Amino acid sequence: MAVVRLDSKECPECGMPLVGYGGSRKSDIMIIVGQADESDFESGKVLHGSWNKPLYQELSKRKIDMYSCSLVNYYPHEKPSTRTKVAREQWERCLKLSTDKLLKEADGKRFILCVGSEVTKFFLGYGDVTCSGIPLTSKFFSAEMVMGIQSIQYVSTNSCGEFCLALDRFSEEVFKRRKYGNNK
Repeated sequence: MAVVRLDSKECPECGMPLVGYGGSRKSDIMIIVGQADESDFESGKVLHGSWNKPLYQELSKRKIDMYSCSLVNYYPHEKPSTRTKVAREQWERCLKLSTDKLLKEADGKRFILCVGSEVTKFFLGYGDVTCSGIPLTSKFFSAEMVMGIQSIQYVSTNSCGEFCLALDRFSEEVFKRRKYGNNK
């Protein structure tokens, strides 16, 4: 059996360039986004481009420094064409490896913020609008609290009221649980 390196700069399944994790891996807060932006592919790190500005600004207003959190992406690299059965199977293998790596990274995190509908649907089983701002648990994570919110791309082109309310709730829960311990 071949050894698969999960810290490589290329996907071990297909060889496409990976987008690396960002922020502080030691943080008790993890932020998971779905698809990385073009600027993230250029820098090689998730949430490094200007597209993350709404999330960075809104978290900063709530006294959470996004770059001190553990920043990860669900998709390992740009999504290739999945028109053929072989291509779909290849993409599923890429996602499986990426999900396994993400779950290892999430081990020991207390608070997880799932950003966007695909990430929220996969990890929480609900759409982002359905569970936005609601503290939940996930069968995938041992975290005290997991919460889903709308996609950053949606917020940058539409009203951000629900996005801001969800981040209010997220930060309130984080600070309350840090101060008083686990209050599920």
